[in-house]
Amino acid sequence: MEENQQSTWSSAAKDGLLLALFTIVFLFLAALLKNQIVATIVEILKIAGCIWFLRYLMLKWRKTNKSFSLFKYGMMICLFSSIVCAIFTFFEFAYIFPDMITETFDQLYESLGSMSLPSESMDLITKMEDNYPQWACISAFITDILAGLIFSAIIANARKSKEDIFADQPNENNVE
Repeated sequence: MEENQQSTWSSAAKDGLLLALFTIVFLFLAALLKNQIVATIVEILKIAGCIWFLRYLMLKWRKTNKSFSLFKYGMMICLFSSIVCAIFTFFEFAYIFPDMITETFDQLYESLGSMSLPSESMDLITKMEDNYPQWACISAFITDILAGLIFSAIIANARKSKEDIFADQPNENNVE
């Protein structure tokens, strides 16, 4: 039992890494694009592709492991993928594209310039800018885990309903 559980975690880690790499390619591409419309299309493709790829990984695993919960396996994949994507998000904002933070907050300061905000609010925004890679890492992890929870549940339940399509239904010949 212990070996089977370790094999499941190992398989989920590999699949989570694949899902994370798939996601990172799209995140990196979206970060490089200057055109907001194209970047939005890439984000939509990323979300749809990640859902499809998660479904593919879950159903591929299910063919050989009928006894383990498909939902749990999907959550295990999403856990590993979320960790890798959150770490990438941190490095993306801290080291790869640090200018993105500056540009974004410059636009924010410009839009807030016309408002008369208290100095405490501006200090809070400045502190947020200084710690943005950490906040982005934490929020990416939470967002990815929640998305994984939702989509793993949907995929697992959709698959379950296909397997038990006639369960608990009376026989047509035995009308009561």
